[in-house]
Amino acid sequence: MEGDRSGYKYASGVVVHGIAYPNEPIGGEGGACFVGTHGRIAVDRNALVSDPPEVVREPLRPDEVHLYYSESHSGNFLECVRTRKLTICNIGVAHHAATALLLGGVAKQLKRTLKWDPAAERFTGDDEANRLLSIAKRPPWGEWGA
Repeated sequence: MEGDRSGYKYASGVVVHGIAYPNEPIGGEGGACFVGTHGRIAVDRNALVSDPPEVVREPLRPDEVHLYYSESHSGNFLECVRTRKLTICNIGVAHHAATALLLGGVAKQLKRTLKWDPAAERFTGDDEANRLLSIAKRPPWGEWGA
């Protein structure tokens, strides 16, 4: 963690910081800056920039990952109601995004580094952190299966 921002290191080696990239005006509000071996790409709702500039000019090859494009979340939702396709922010995407934010909240509350097991959806060897993954439910919501 840096200051009051969370940081995440994934098993793949990818590191995510919850802070703005130094001297990058794009991506700080509602966006992101991706830093890789060939440069960086910063994106938000209003802009897309890269350093070096040619990184975003090279078209994706057919065998590379192509993201789902939509100009309107609400329009995409209505289209998917009609077509039964997955929305751009489907349940899996939303679950993983919300999980990352909530895990950062637990780490901030405990003021320490935690290790997360994504398959089990539990902190590894940390009962105190795992207790913070849910809240006590008042009846009848805490009586599932009873």
